[in-house]
Amino acid sequence: MRHLITRSAQLLALTSLAPTLAAAMPSDDAQILIREGDPISNGETGLIFTDYRITNTGSWAAVVGTDGPAVLGFFRSVLLRDGDVILAEGDVLPSGAIVQEIGGIAIDPSGQVLAQIIIDPPGAASFVDAIWFNGITILRAGPIIGTGVPASAVLDEIYEFEVGRQDELLVAGRASLSAAAGGRDVVLRMDYSGGLPAITVEAISDTPIAPFSDPIKSIPQFARSFDAVSDGTFVLPIDLDSGPLPTKAGVASGFAVYADGDPAPPINTVWDLPDRPSMCAGLGGSYAVGGWTFNIVTGERRGVLAKGNTIMALEGSILPGTSSFVVRQFAQPTIDMAETGELFFQIPVTSNQGDVELMMVDDRLLLRTDSSTASGERIEEFAGQQDSLRVSRDGNHCLFHAKLSGNVEVLCALERRVGGEINCTSEPNSTGQRGRLVATGSSFIAADDLELVATQLPPDSFGYLCLSLTPGFIANPGGSVGNLCLGGQIGRYVDQVQSSGVTGAIVTVIDVNSLPQPQGPVGAKAGDIWGFQMWHRDSGPNGPVSNWTDPWAVRFR
Repeated sequence: MRHLITRSAQLLALTSLAPTLAAAMPSDDAQILIREGDPISNGETGLIFTDYRITNTGSWAAVVGTDGPAVLGFFRSVLLRDGDVILAEGDVLPSGAIVQEIGGIAIDPSGQVLAQIIIDPPGAASFVDAIWFNGITILRAGPIIGTGVPASAVLDEIYEFEVGRQDELLVAGRASLSAAAGGRDVVLRMDYSGGLPAITVEAISDTPIAPFSDPIKSIPQFARSFDAVSDGTFVLPIDLDSGPLPTKAGVASGFAVYADGDPAPPINTVWDLPDRPSMCAGLGGSYAVGGWTFNIVTGERRGVLAKGNTIMALEGSILPGTSSFVVRQFAQPTIDMAETGELFFQIPVTSNQGDVELMMVDDRLLLRTDSSTASGERIEEFAGQQDSLRVSRDGNHCLFHAKLSGNVEVLCALERRVGGEINCTSEPNSTGQRGRLVATGSSFIAADDLELVATQLPPDSFGYLCLSLTPGFIANPGGSVGNLCLGGQIGRYVDQVQSSGVTGAIVTVIDVNSLPQPQGPVGAKAGDIWGFQMWHRDSGPNGPVSNWTDPWAVRFR
């Protein structure tokens, strides 16, 4: 556990932040969620990680290949939610269908997991693609039942899917929308909130998609670049039927992201994309794309990563936000975008200390493979696949696939912010501002590295931290001018009564194995959500009073 003195040098920086304190300091250590060879909750051994997602609360889901009996592939696929198996090959669904394989997954804005699966329905002549949600299939290959498409429409195959808005699927696949047309590549937007799904055809082969005039020739299968966000924006790789050879292109909800031969962000370059580039989406039609460009003056082909028209990384150039890292050769960078518009990416660079890989968010460094660690073990390299980095919608949590010493593969989580606000507001103190409270360090119990930092307090006022598992609201408790946002059994850190000093800040060190409670200390348990709030002295027009900071909640893992 870290001690108070390790944060003392950071107090001045914390107190100078804007009132929103948007980026509470991250831990300098990622946490391993599961490593190759670990036993999982059903007793099998995890061997590979094929897809994974994380929510705004830090809750995670992952498809893991195990040494259990496989049905279709080399590994048995299981779906984990925060380490517990919630679906596995061989499971029998309420319909009687047997799960044959688990593919990609998505998490909706409310934090619910959906999975692309292959099933063996009772009496069926062959396996069928389906989407699983809350224990049942909400979409499966076969007749499409819903409004917006002909009654004879049939979904033949699901390539991949995403969830943007709540209760809305975006499905890329192959469908026969009429008997005359036959099977064609499609993207369907499906509202499954209740009753018959409302279906919109967003893209279909042999038909142009705005803003391109050439028709779509095909929608690639398993492109790993299909992405959607909660305002309905999506990005999609496509092949255009523009001549003897298809033109590779990408769209973001109705406007062009790129097309072979079109101008690219670097001066005098055009997109030159023999392979599928990396793509991801943010709110309001924002997007990022990474791939090759061709310089029409020098004849050079170089990798570029761009957010809109802003270059984030250019092969052979200094990486923005750094002074000495030169970007090495790349073609399909690992990227993901938060709905805030922040772009997360992994990029190979070189410096006077040698070659290294960096994990960045825009122009800020998060991790580097020559010094960063996961649960205390040095990260040797990142997995390097297009989709081996996943970010929560708010950008405060990310999952990534990496390798440690001995080539051991691990799935890791990195917290950019520990915990979050509670829907309960305090009152301004004598500074005219509300006291702010945030957590720093890690919410992982095994790390035992958590501190609560109160800022915007009156200078030289004494205070101590309180905590409870129960939210509440009491206005002006005990004559205080503030509001208590905790209920139930409230513990107090009376052994850490401190002065806010000249900076107006107090740091409380948390021992996660000994949280004070009226009946005695207790240890944090995974899944517990503890609320924290600091009581402090204050001054009013008629003399000394007391007040409370804003509350803060931490979900332990």
